[in-house]
Parts: sequence; structure tokens; C-alpha cells
Amino acid sequence: MLAFARDLIASKRRVPRDDLLSDLIAARDGAERLSEDELTSMVFLPTPASAP
Repeated sequence: MLAFARDLIASKRRVPRDDLLSDLIAARDGAERLSEDELTSMVFLPTPASAP
């Protein structure tokens, strides 16, 4: 799962979209500075919330 998250982040970094993860990456890479671990953790936060 960690590899998936890192691949997804790398993909969104190359081609940002109009979505939450792209916005988080922009914050990570911009002035608001999230750590790479914080950014990767954010990928997993919505997962339990979306389970039935």
C-alpha cells in the first residue's frame, strides 16, 4: 500500500488535477510544507471513511 501511495503522489506531482491530493501536494511542495510522511499518510485517511 505504501508503494501505491508513493506512486500516486508521484503521478499527481507530474500531472496535477483538480482534487484534494493535488492540493495537498501543492501544500507540501509550496510554502505550507507538509512532510513527505504526512503527505503519504493523507492518502490513507479517507480509506476507512469510505468503507460501507
